[in-house]
Amino acid sequence: MAWCSKTLPALNIKFRKCRDRARTCKNAHGDFIDVILAGRSWVTAGVVLAHPRHCFPRCEHCSPPAPAPAHPDLGFAPTGVRDRLGSCAALRLAPDWYPGWLACPLRHYEVRPQPNQDLEQLVSAVEELPFLSCNSQVEQASQLLWSFADWAGQSVNSRARMTQVQRNAVMNLLQHLAGGARDGKAGSTPAPLAYFDAHQMNMAAASLGKLRPHLHPDAVTSACAAVAHHGASSRAMRRCSWREWSTLLSGMATAGMQCSSSPELTRLFDQAVQLLPGKLPLSVVGQAISMILWAMAKSGYTGTAQPLLQAVTAANSQGEVMADAKPQDWATLIWATSKLPGCRGEARHLLDRFAARSQAVVPGLSARNVVAALEKREVSDILFSMGLVLWHDKEVCRQLAERAAETMQVGNFPHVATSLYNLARLAHLDSSVRSLAAGLASDSERAAFMREQVLASLPEAEAWRQLLQAEGEHCAGQEG
Repeated sequence: MAWCSKTLPALNIKFRKCRDRARTCKNAHGDFIDVILAGRSWVTAGVVLAHPRHCFPRCEHCSPPAPAPAHPDLGFAPTGVRDRLGSCAALRLAPDWYPGWLACPLRHYEVRPQPNQDLEQLVSAVEELPFLSCNSQVEQASQLLWSFADWAGQSVNSRARMTQVQRNAVMNLLQHLAGGARDGKAGSTPAPLAYFDAHQMNMAAASLGKLRPHLHPDAVTSACAAVAHHGASSRAMRRCSWREWSTLLSGMATAGMQCSSSPELTRLFDQAVQLLPGKLPLSVVGQAISMILWAMAKSGYTGTAQPLLQAVTAANSQGEVMADAKPQDWATLIWATSKLPGCRGEARHLLDRFAARSQAVVPGLSARNVVAALEKREVSDILFSMGLVLWHDKEVCRQLAERAAETMQVGNFPHVATSLYNLARLAHLDSSVRSLAAGLASDSERAAFMREQVLASLPEAEAWRQLLQAEGEHCAGQEG
């Protein structure tokens, strides 16, 4: 097999190609060493030797003392690692000429953490991050964060809690991503997060949303702010699709980020409003649209979302978007639009479109599974939005009331009570709604208390009826 031209300086080790991430090499004495390439770092026997530009390990038999590394911020394996090598026993990987060197043994782990990986393996991998080259740190840190989130998102771990050691490992990972742990030399090397591409930023945001229940809120907020700053200040997201923007922004909102405390997140939303309308014809799915608007409403975005919503409503009128959207996407979109400032007209338009398709859409709100579908408050959210923007349709109210009645059969009393309250605000109190309220009250003391709250809203219902009537007359006058 022919030797390749790559030679490790001062060690006179030549490499020949074996496979994608492995090389077989020999030193000047003819001893063979199996070396694995991890990014730009040299790894042997599971131990990082370091980047060849910064590390010059030498053989005592023939090589002169190696020069000091130009950037000694990457790791060397300890002197004792020579015992692990089945070749030249005099090979030293921690030179004596660098006085303050931090020698630390490293454990072998997967180049890329795999889903469902054991938490202890991930903790070990976090400890080894500082010893990787810059490119390897970026990829490895992104994969590690996703692997921790994958563990947190598994149903079998829904009630599990991380140990203090495991939480500390995630906290160290977040600190490392943001560049907070740099051996006391802050700013000497850009943080790995600064090299994240759009896909890695999306993964990071989604991961932080999943990890939020396991970590201190301040740590999650700080990491999200760093991701938002990178996304807003770089060009990484400019070519991204609606789906990619949806993953990033909904992850931020799920992690609890608020625009009031994060100017970077506001800038990110501003970019989305500016860039996304021109990408609507590109096979946008309804879920991506609804989740972006949901993230804006959830995060308290106070900027103008009208250009984005106007593009959505125009495309929807032409049948280009939301034609095959799920009922849950309609509910999310209507709720979010009604909550955004200055978007009442767009919310009313979406409700008109929703009413036109109500015969097909509303039954789907409970078609999959009554508990799974309606515990998400989809019916009550639509009713709430109708009252918020003063939009009323008797047929839609009737269908939504029927869907709410189905939840009482599975004991979802809070949802039923909320739906009844919103129906009362809309002055929709026909016989079916009254019987629903009576049935709710007879089921339990808690339900009876909720019924009292519903009945207490009846005086307000008359005021809402008058507002709706005035709004209808105003709209009719404008059309005339």
